[in-house]
Amino acid sequence: PMSDAVFRALFDRMGVTGITVHGFRTSFRVWCSEVAHADWDVAETALSHAAGNQVARAYARSDLFDRRRELMNRWSEYVCGETTEGTDNGQQNESVAAPPKPKPKRTKLAKHREKL
Repeated sequence: PMSDAVFRALFDRMGVTGITVHGFRTSFRVWCSEVAHADWDVAETALSHAAGNQVARAYARSDLFDRRRELMNRWSEYVCGETTEGTDNGQQNESVAAPPKPKPKRTKLAKHREKL
């Protein structure tokens, strides 16, 4: 796996601030559960986590490569906007639906501009 330093350097070159690498990993993990309905062990292995307890890991002989490749291809399509899976435009699981956005409060400046 790549270190956080790789991504921090990328963000610096892009001039991006306020983003953490762990946030990307969290987004992926939530997507795996809520949208892709990926098996727990496949999602955890894709994140390079040691899946299961010591006994389970002793019997886990597969690297789940083909299943992880399929999952990562779906993730790539999702983040690149090549699919509507998990969005309002596609077949959506109720748990994926975003709550309605609150109406923004009008500031004093906005109220003043309306009077002009």
